[in-house]
Amino acid sequence: MSLRTRLYPLLRLLILLLAVVLGVACFAAAAWLERAATQTQRARAQQDAQRVTTLLNNWLDTRRQALRGMAALFIGSDNVDAHEFAKAADALQSSLEDGGHLPLAYAEEDSRGRLRVVYTADLNTLPPGTDITTLAPLADTLRYATEENRSTHLGPLFRSRLGDWRAYHVYPIAHHGKRGLVFTPIDFVTMIDTLPNNGMMLRLAVARENGKPHFVTGGERPYPGSLMTIPVQQQRVGATWSWYWDVLPGYLGDQWYVQSLANLIRYGGLAGLLALCLSTLVLLELYARSQRRESELALAHAKLEESELHYRTLVDQMPGTVFRCRLDSDWTMLYLSPGIVQLTGLQPDEIVLNRRYSYNALVHPDDREWLGQQVKHALIDETPYEIEYRLQTPDGKVRWVYERGRSTRIGGEMVIDGVLLDISERKAAEAERENAMRTLRAIIDNTPNVAIQGYDPEGRVLFWNHASEKLFGWREEEAVGHYAHEVMFADVVDHHNFVGVLHHLAATGETTEPTEWPVRRRDGTQAWTLSTQFAIDLENGKTGFVCMDVDITVRKQYEDELRNARDQLEESVAERTRELREANEELKQAMHQLVQSEKLASLGNLVAGIAHELNTPLGNTVTVSSTLRQKVAEFDTLLTENRLKRSELGAFVATCAEAALLIEKSAQRASELISNFKQVAVDTASTRRREFDLKQTVEEVLSTLRPQFKHTPHRVETDLPANIQLQSYPGPLEQIITNLVTNSLTHAFPNGRTGTIRIGTANVNDNQVQLVYQDDGVGIPESLQRRVFDPFFTTRLGQGGSGLGLYIVYNLVHSVLGGRLELSPGEGTGVRFILTLPRIAPLPQENPTHE
Repeated sequence: MSLRTRLYPLLRLLILLLAVVLGVACFAAAAWLERAATQTQRARAQQDAQRVTTLLNNWLDTRRQALRGMAALFIGSDNVDAHEFAKAADALQSSLEDGGHLPLAYAEEDSRGRLRVVYTADLNTLPPGTDITTLAPLADTLRYATEENRSTHLGPLFRSRLGDWRAYHVYPIAHHGKRGLVFTPIDFVTMIDTLPNNGMMLRLAVARENGKPHFVTGGERPYPGSLMTIPVQQQRVGATWSWYWDVLPGYLGDQWYVQSLANLIRYGGLAGLLALCLSTLVLLELYARSQRRESELALAHAKLEESELHYRTLVDQMPGTVFRCRLDSDWTMLYLSPGIVQLTGLQPDEIVLNRRYSYNALVHPDDREWLGQQVKHALIDETPYEIEYRLQTPDGKVRWVYERGRSTRIGGEMVIDGVLLDISERKAAEAERENAMRTLRAIIDNTPNVAIQGYDPEGRVLFWNHASEKLFGWREEEAVGHYAHEVMFADVVDHHNFVGVLHHLAATGETTEPTEWPVRRRDGTQAWTLSTQFAIDLENGKTGFVCMDVDITVRKQYEDELRNARDQLEESVAERTRELREANEELKQAMHQLVQSEKLASLGNLVAGIAHELNTPLGNTVTVSSTLRQKVAEFDTLLTENRLKRSELGAFVATCAEAALLIEKSAQRASELISNFKQVAVDTASTRRREFDLKQTVEEVLSTLRPQFKHTPHRVETDLPANIQLQSYPGPLEQIITNLVTNSLTHAFPNGRTGTIRIGTANVNDNQVQLVYQDDGVGIPESLQRRVFDPFFTTRLGQGGSGLGLYIVYNLVHSVLGGRLELSPGEGTGVRFILTLPRIAPLPQENPTHE
């Protein structure tokens, strides 16, 4: 690098530094001018603000002196009448220097302590006699009304009806034992209007007695566009007055010429420096460019040679063949890339300049004339062309090529530059695809009974097979291009629904489930189809849709006929159901009567058994009593005849004691039987819910049933723990035990067979009890076990069995006691019933079986 070249950057840097220094100097000078002008303007604004504030203070002082003068009138006189007050008010009004309006008023407490207006002058809002006790802006200042008070006060601020701020300037006085107020209203808007227009806006904030300040004019924020704010704060009439003077751009002290001069120095100097700097830099750059141009030209020549080498290398590696040829009949090649070897099997040198083969000789004979016409036609328009044709290699192979080229002029000669690509494989694939499409079309057209159509996203027909022609009556050439509602739907709404389905398929890629569609044939008749649709990709990159329909018109007719038959059948079934419901109600009533009869029959058997059981103790009692009566008669005879011996007396006493003992035992036995009978009879005849002991209740039932197996070889064994308390229904439980025992005696032990009945518990906890009833009789065949709880099912029909015993047991356990009844296989032979009972039974429900 030469010395001059190295100096160029240093020169540019020095020029830039000099421009920066001069620019900073211009800005500093402009800032100094503006600062000096601002200080001068602020000083003048402070003077004007102080002067105008003094004018406002004079306005307030004038009102204060007027109040003091009027207060002195009332303090110095015992009785001031309205004439004197008006005369004094006129005198004070004429003494005002600003020529303003001075309304005055005097208020005084009456004998009841009410503050009322006594006199007014030019104050129409408060006429004489007005009670202002509750008027806070005035009543609040009455607390200053003392004999020692010698100052005026500012009352609380308030808003007028127009929304502007006001206050009362008050002189509180106390004389002759009464308190009074001499006051005048202060209208802040009127006060501000007396100011001269000097380019400053006032924002006034007033705060009473260290309270929160209120802006009576303006706001807390300065006026928009104000240049500065001059604050002034004073204590006046018992309040803090904060004066904020906002200096506006139109202020008389605004030195606009200073600002203009500063801007001229700032921006004019900057513009001049920039122009000088840029012109210097441009001259330096032009000189530097002329130096660089020489070196760049030499470098460009070297790079051009290198680029040509790289270009040929790149062309040689490209797929296909890059060529340049003349516009003659042989398409004489001037350049061919090595890709021509793979395309034709010939080296480039064999074709270039027609050394061995001309390119036109390699073109398929059927395509030569057509190729020449197409290329020349494209060259006339001077636009790039694209064409596909065939080449025939020297060994007879045919290959498809894609040629893209454009004419260009080199050295006055017109040549074609382009590229050749081998597309033989693509053409073979297209041929196979075309064959496959023809095969698919043949399948579609010859598919019997399945109408297949193609649609675009708007519902226009793309293709239409023979089955569609048969179904709808339209030929394919008539249907293609028309919308679906024109050839198959009677309603446009159906067409919109159909198009909506197509859009849904395009968005989701799903296939619709077979759906029934009402369609219209060409002759106007309606048909029904079972249709499914799915999306396909078309050749132009768009989405198409295939619809496959099966004619179900005949099936729909059969369905309509079947529906009518079903409706008639439903009416018949409803009628039959009503008849069955009525018969069922009659059957329920009959079953209820049979259940009651079964209960009464059980109670009758109980009564008969108890009567038979009572016969023994009562017979014994009668026999013993008759024998005792005979002994008493014999004893009486011996005693009358005075033949009584000591041995006979002892025998008589022994006989009486034995008779008494026998009578007592018989009576106790009868009493127990009657007590158990009463309890069982009461429980059996009702469903009274009470707390009872399980063991005691079961034993009471068994005592009443003892007559039924007293003269039989059967026996009943119980294994029940004591103190199992149930809050349940003892009557239904006794009915269950009775029916189970009766059922065993009737069915389990035929032909005098000896049997044993066992009643015990299997599982006892705090919530439930499992009561197990089993016998060792003949048992129940497995084929009949599922029917034992059905009503009217019995194996002894016509032999005294009603078939309601176990049915009643099942209903009582499930419906009344709230438990479960299970028939489980017995150990060996016999039956085994497991009753799972809750220790606290559910509350009674409305159920006929409870009655």
